[in-house]
Amino acid sequence: MKFSRRAFLKTATAATPITLSMASPAQAWFFKKPKKSYERSQWLGYQFPSAKSAMIFSCGIASGDPSPTGVLLWTRINPEMIRDGASLFFEVSHSPDFHVSSRVCEGQISAEKITNRDDYTIKLVLEGCLDPVSTYYYRFSYDQSYSPIGRCRTLPEKNQSFSELNLASASCQDFGNGFYSAYRHLAHNQEVDFVVHLGDFIYETTGDTSFQNGALAERQFQLSTGSLIAETLDDYREIYRHYRKDIDLQEAMAAHTWIMVPDDHETANDFFWDYESDTPVMPDHPIQSLTSENDRLEASVKLRLGSQKAWTEYVPAQVDFDPNDLNPFTNLKLYRSFEFGDLVNLNMIDTRSYRSAPPCGLETIGGRYLPKLRCDSYKEYGRTMLGEEQKYWLFNRLNDNDSVWPVIGNQTFMGRLGLQSPKGAVPINVDAWDGYEAERRELIHVMQDQGHNNHIVLTGDLHTYIASHLKLDHDDLSPFNWSNHVGAEFMTSSITSAGLNDQVLAAICNDNRVLSQGLRYTAEALIRVQNPHIKRFNSKDHGYSMFRFRRYHMEWLGLTFDKNIPHSEAQIVHHLQKVRHVPWVTRSPASEVDAKIL
Repeated sequence: MKFSRRAFLKTATAATPITLSMASPAQAWFFKKPKKSYERSQWLGYQFPSAKSAMIFSCGIASGDPSPTGVLLWTRINPEMIRDGASLFFEVSHSPDFHVSSRVCEGQISAEKITNRDDYTIKLVLEGCLDPVSTYYYRFSYDQSYSPIGRCRTLPEKNQSFSELNLASASCQDFGNGFYSAYRHLAHNQEVDFVVHLGDFIYETTGDTSFQNGALAERQFQLSTGSLIAETLDDYREIYRHYRKDIDLQEAMAAHTWIMVPDDHETANDFFWDYESDTPVMPDHPIQSLTSENDRLEASVKLRLGSQKAWTEYVPAQVDFDPNDLNPFTNLKLYRSFEFGDLVNLNMIDTRSYRSAPPCGLETIGGRYLPKLRCDSYKEYGRTMLGEEQKYWLFNRLNDNDSVWPVIGNQTFMGRLGLQSPKGAVPINVDAWDGYEAERRELIHVMQDQGHNNHIVLTGDLHTYIASHLKLDHDDLSPFNWSNHVGAEFMTSSITSAGLNDQVLAAICNDNRVLSQGLRYTAEALIRVQNPHIKRFNSKDHGYSMFRFRRYHMEWLGLTFDKNIPHSEAQIVHHLQKVRHVPWVTRSPASEVDAKIL
């Protein structure tokens, strides 16, 4: 399919992505033999053509939320470089040289669409313009200056026979806690087809020792207000701009197409929805200390609305968002799905926006974490992690699934993470799915009803590499009760955010690394003994994960980097596999492809 058509986009509202739709040319694909995998090629690098270009496109470019015939493109124009009446132009091509013979589509976005209403960000949806299972190159130009070149991909057609897919997953990238070496490597990892980001793209705090306890001096920044925590829409925007100016993150977002959901830190730590007051609650945010209940509720709503608006502006995601709806419970729908032919059905869920209050109180220790032994409210029916509408959406998606691998992109650990007591296993972290036990059982029952154990859950949040069997009854230790196993869960560690090992090193061991290592190995051994369904638990390393999905097996690779060193080298610290229809996670042998990744 080759065509060139200039589209003048002047009618879309600035609060929503600008959509370019060309349905007819995509029909040409049906006369071609469908591809069963992606053609992977070396990333040619990320460069600004000029100093002026680096100023104009200071937050880089990105692509996200692919479909079989389209993708979303993103950029931001630096307001200091705005020129009256200047339009933004874009090009999409089959090749990075943008020769006229390889050009697919081009167009312009008029000057009146580039405004402070969306903080000068632009989201362009190309739908019906591209071929399935294809790689394209794109770039923008403004005021006679080109952006760097980006690369994007499209999905296979629904139910198309598909043989292989490689996903990367990442989460928790606190800017002040380290360098983005993992993203530099990810940009050049030619085995990756798409990137799945599971949340905590930003942290609402800057220099708060509660989170930035492993902070590097050269990575610190302050809000222009002097506050240590985001309190307004402008604060969130400022934080996003600072993160998006990191050149390694920019390159990774330009090199791959991303599929993203937020976790809690895009708003505030461990926030939840209070169904009684019909407002969000941020237990660790300073607004929680406001003495007037009305002031506290009003401030919470305003803060949540600001965080939602900033996320929709700075993340390349095509989601349902109504900025005129001032109810943060209803104005943004983040959960959505992506079908990679008949191989993988990826359901991205939102476990923050609709969740009930913590079951054992708002205290950090004794409440949300290491709850009091006498508390068993986490077992109660009616407590929800997903909210009613999203829960039944997910259940229906799983019931209707025809793919080999049904996959859930999830924020907090879905398995049990507990310690044995006279009362039986008690949870360590009720901010995760352990705090919503009844709804978790509902979800696992739906998975079990599918009659197979091929469900895969991708998780972030805990800054730890975990591989775990996904089970209905964790107290049933028999490996041969196949009906009790529904699949596997793989948690990726943080890109930079402090893990358990970092926290122990700073708080208990006074930077004594020998003592820290001893405590770490003791803690990890204890976790695995107390939770035999957990096959890997690594709270020391930082990096990203890779997932190779094939017709008869899938593999998980954990790649780690020294976050304290810019451009550190990669190591593969975990490599496990799960065979289709076999419940167990087992060690995977190294391959030649592993060497290519490194």
